[in-house]
Amino acid sequence: MKASKLLFLSAIFVMLILCTIVFAWKLRFEAIRRAEKTPGRWGERPMDAPGDEPIPEPPEEPVEPLPYFEGLLTAEEIEIIGEKYRPIFEEPRILNAMRDSANVPYVDWARDQQRRLLDAIIFYEGNDGCCGLYPEGHERADLDRMPDFELEEREDVTVMNFLGESAKFVMISHMAWHLFIEANAKTPWRLTDFSDGALIVLFERDHTQPRLGKQYFVVNVHPAECFAIIRGWDREAWDTSETLVRPTVRETIINVMRFIGERTVHYKGGSLISWHPTDSDWPYWMRDRHGEVIMEGGEPVPLDRLPTPREILIERHPHRIRIGEIDWPNASRHHIVPGCWGTSKLVKSLLSSINIPVKLEGDYYRPFGGDSSLCFPDVDGHVYYVHHSDNLCMPHWMQGLLRTARRLEGRERWDDPDFSPLGAHPTGYSILHEDLLPWSSYSFNVEQLEISAEDSDRILEEFGVVFRDMAFCFDQRMLALRAMSAPLTVHLLYKRWRELEGMLPRDVLTSNERREFLRILDAELDRRRAARPGVEDPMEMFASELRQLYRLKTGLPWDGDQDGDGFQNYRDRHPYMVDREPDEGAWRTATEF
Repeated sequence: MKASKLLFLSAIFVMLILCTIVFAWKLRFEAIRRAEKTPGRWGERPMDAPGDEPIPEPPEEPVEPLPYFEGLLTAEEIEIIGEKYRPIFEEPRILNAMRDSANVPYVDWARDQQRRLLDAIIFYEGNDGCCGLYPEGHERADLDRMPDFELEEREDVTVMNFLGESAKFVMISHMAWHLFIEANAKTPWRLTDFSDGALIVLFERDHTQPRLGKQYFVVNVHPAECFAIIRGWDREAWDTSETLVRPTVRETIINVMRFIGERTVHYKGGSLISWHPTDSDWPYWMRDRHGEVIMEGGEPVPLDRLPTPREILIERHPHRIRIGEIDWPNASRHHIVPGCWGTSKLVKSLLSSINIPVKLEGDYYRPFGGDSSLCFPDVDGHVYYVHHSDNLCMPHWMQGLLRTARRLEGRERWDDPDFSPLGAHPTGYSILHEDLLPWSSYSFNVEQLEISAEDSDRILEEFGVVFRDMAFCFDQRMLALRAMSAPLTVHLLYKRWRELEGMLPRDVLTSNERREFLRILDAELDRRRAARPGVEDPMEMFASELRQLYRLKTGLPWDGDQDGDGFQNYRDRHPYMVDREPDEGAWRTATEF
């Protein structure tokens, strides 16, 4: 019985195998039959037709060459830039923004000028943007022999004018750079992310003050030089090589402003406004093609033009500053920026190299004390302002604002808890004001700040006559209130420990607000004392922060001895000059304490 059952199961198993084989062969023959009757996919031979030619791909629709793009390129050049750049030259919003100084759009330029722009693009492509474009006959950034520029004195203002071919060169090299950055996706954002007005600002169609044709206080000719600083390829040997580009436009703006603010020192000496290479306190020097300072008679030769961003942010050399008739050698001061206009131009130069539109505001012939400000015309649909560019590098309590990218809220603290002279709480990022215009927006009766006529009397009673300069004081006040929720700087903490003056913007805060600011400082000091019990010397408590600050401002190590006179740099009044005795307060001067 068992044997017959086993035999029966074996027979069933064999039959299943035979059925499977027959079914598989049937499927194969059916596939062959269909292949013989039906053409294969494009480019494939039908099965069992080894001698037949493949069916060709359908022809692509012919692309009509753009007369102002492919129509000016050779076949080889089209291979290099055609595919990457054609979408840009097809975008009407970008083409509309690409205008020359006569406001003529690119598509209507003369063919030879259009070709010059394409030549500049091909040049940048050839070295991946690692080398700047120089005028014909020049192998490097030799501005000192660049043709067609002049220094012009306009009352209190020094202007560097590019004329003729030099002006065209500056315009075309910058325009080509913007397209190169876009085509190669060098930034997380695209040109089409910006509004039409912002694109016009970026492409500098108007070569008048304070844009490219007329260079105020800082001369920006080579965007590749600024891009190298942004990306960290060109920094001082001790400095970080981290890129300043962040995922968003706003974060990148803040990061670049922080980088500039931490490293620059505001110009001091001479008149309040005028600054010219012939001034006795001019701090920039001529350099040879190797970057070495040119000396004559043992003294450095002054630079006879305006400095470049690199000459301010990267190159250092000991120099003298004269204040009035007093010869005050202070060789540890570096990265000197020529006032708020110079700071504005640094920000604009660096950010423009990564396709972020920046508009320079302010004028020497308008109110607001001849100061310069910045406008960022399109940041995620908002307009952001820096109302006074000195805010980046001068007031120490603002450095904490620059070190945070989070939104900050200024909380007003008056005797009457319901009284708020600024209307809504003044919020913003860093030192950026969101959608709040400078200058004309400041008055006692503007809707934007919601200050009523009745409130104005209390404002003047609290602050006094200083608030007559409304634009400057309201800017300072909003930032001071915002600083209470920002990271505290070593300047503030050290001064509070030592009970020194000058740590707070006293004239723009109420007595209640000043007390609150001091309470915040004292709470942080108490926290640090608890973490390091027994430390009584603020130099020891803040050692790492002071050393970092000294390095940023001077480029020198705190404990080094640059001139070999036996005094550590932080105790050396003139680190590049032998001294007879140490100066215990030298580090304060060097770091602008």
